[in-house]
Amino acid sequence: MNTRWWWGSVVVLTIACQSTKDFGRPPGNGVDPCGLVTCESTGASCGPVGDGCGLTLGCGGCAESEVCGASSPFTCGVNPCTPRTCAEAGATCGRVPDGCGGLTPDCGTCTGDQVCGVGAVSNTCADVPCVGLCQQQNACASQPRTTITGKVTAPGHANTAVFGEPDPIFGALVFVPNGAAGPPTWGVQPFSPGVACESCSSVVTGAPLITTVTAADGTFTLTDAPCGTDIPLVIQLGRWRRQITIPAVACCANTALAAKQTHLPRDRGGEPGDVRSDLPLIAVSTGAADTLHCVLRKIGIDDDEFTNPSGNGRVRFYQDNGAKLDASTPTASTLYGSAFELDDYDMVLFECVGDRQPKSDAEQKRVINYANAGGRVFATHFSYVWLTDSDGTAGSNTAPKPFSQTASWLVDQILADSATGLVDVSLQGDPATRTRRVAFSTWLQNVGASTVPGQIPVNVVRKDAGAVSTVPATAAGTPAQRWLFADDPGFSAPLQFTFDTPVAYPPLQRPARQCGRVLFNDFHVSDSAVPDATFPTECTDGPLTPQEKTLEFMLFDLASCVGPQPTACSPKSCDQQGLDCGLAGTGCDDETVLDCGTCTNGRFCGGGGIGLCGTGLCVPRTCEDLGANCGVIGDGCGGTVDCGTCEGNGTCGGDSTPNVCGIVLL
Repeated sequence: MNTRWWWGSVVVLTIACQSTKDFGRPPGNGVDPCGLVTCESTGASCGPVGDGCGLTLGCGGCAESEVCGASSPFTCGVNPCTPRTCAEAGATCGRVPDGCGGLTPDCGTCTGDQVCGVGAVSNTCADVPCVGLCQQQNACASQPRTTITGKVTAPGHANTAVFGEPDPIFGALVFVPNGAAGPPTWGVQPFSPGVACESCSSVVTGAPLITTVTAADGTFTLTDAPCGTDIPLVIQLGRWRRQITIPAVACCANTALAAKQTHLPRDRGGEPGDVRSDLPLIAVSTGAADTLHCVLRKIGIDDDEFTNPSGNGRVRFYQDNGAKLDASTPTASTLYGSAFELDDYDMVLFECVGDRQPKSDAEQKRVINYANAGGRVFATHFSYVWLTDSDGTAGSNTAPKPFSQTASWLVDQILADSATGLVDVSLQGDPATRTRRVAFSTWLQNVGASTVPGQIPVNVVRKDAGAVSTVPATAAGTPAQRWLFADDPGFSAPLQFTFDTPVAYPPLQRPARQCGRVLFNDFHVSDSAVPDATFPTECTDGPLTPQEKTLEFMLFDLASCVGPQPTACSPKSCDQQGLDCGLAGTGCDDETVLDCGTCTNGRFCGGGGIGLCGTGLCVPRTCEDLGANCGVIGDGCGGTVDCGTCEGNGTCGGDSTPNVCGIVLL
């Protein structure tokens, strides 16, 4: 022990040398380090409390429906937040935060020409304000309406004599942007680099004035278009995007666009005169048993866009045992071995490598997280290793969840030279996905790949699953959507299916916001791959084969946005709505649900106001309330307050008064 002599009056203070074992050990199980305060002595059943000596004790948590301090300090009680209704929120359309972290039911739909959220107040119906190019939309009374027509196609090669005419694109958004008439933020904006959880509304910029979506034959008609000179037009499919200027649009008549104006971009430069030309950034893990990257080349992506990751091309090679660009092409493990590497890309293609090469839990988790963040994943045949750990024996399909739950995997069952592929046009799945599958069937006929409606001959087929998942994530349909399947004698199997991400299964609910997509394909594009070939020597010239056309459609579907198409309403983020917790809509009448975050430190959503974290009816205790001048105290509402530190020889709780500086007396 240490002995100090204070002169003036003869007083001897003996200060015990307390070890950190006594004063500094971590609290736990309600036992305090210094003997002044316990959870039991304060009657605390939740939240942290101070031990009186500068440390904290954890006194437990509350059930999901309860809040610490709701009824009295350090006691669990019913969440005091009362959800508001649509009427209380002043909302007449869409869904709004209920004020307590959730969403109200649908507040209604707009009628007539009114649109939800286009006025000054979100989630209310209003007429679309007429500014900018709107003023060039003529009524055309008793005359034909002003229209713009055309046909959107794949990029296509300039040399159509060798590669054939480009195929039509289904589901592309075509619109006249009104952005040039407003502030700079109204214009068509560059895409933020890297994977992003985008909706069909958030991925579209430029303040669309009029919009339409292409049919299965690629055709579109924009009605009530603005007329005049230099009319802007945007063609967009996910992060494929081309912006052009139409030299002149005749009033009260049709303006038909030429094919060279409406194909998707072949490269970043676009055609002469294009305002903007964007392609998604695609990573390809090349395999020795397939040539999926050659399909990208055949649909018209320019050879200069195929580079190593160190280059500037939009298609970047990572070599497994397939093609490379040169000796500098990195290995495939460089891609899936790093979350930072994966997250650079909009889309990742895993080609078949010729045998089963199992992936580690960490590698699979990176790909799952990438898809959940909005990434697009294409896996073909043996690339099922990203979706299942099945080794061909019963009971081995146990991971990785939830991807392994999308199909009844039992790999390496059957290899066949050919089968009849049947397009699934059944009622399975949600209506929007069924519309895409029906369009797929029609599209195959339009491009000459299918001579019998809904059927296509498929070569080099495999059976690695018995069926897609039938476990419903919602009452609307199944998590996985079967597109193509075989039902031949002795060979019945799904050949192609997709699922949107994140995906969850009961007892979990389907996520409020899905923005990624995964495609599994259980047949090869071809068996002509050459191991370790140098691109493009392994690729053949000539038009796409029927089987390659099947993959072409699915690649564009994979790249397309997830969710409903945008309206004239501009969606608003959590920050723009002043929300820091809970769920929220966009202010428009769409299905997008935003996750604005969770509350910490004992606060709950709605406790500080609509969509704001706070302690609500619980009044936090202060240091002054307790006469405390040191250490940490519990505020009674699930949080803590730091009351300061002691100076000189003072020790917090040293004179046996909790959270008061004193000297240890023995």
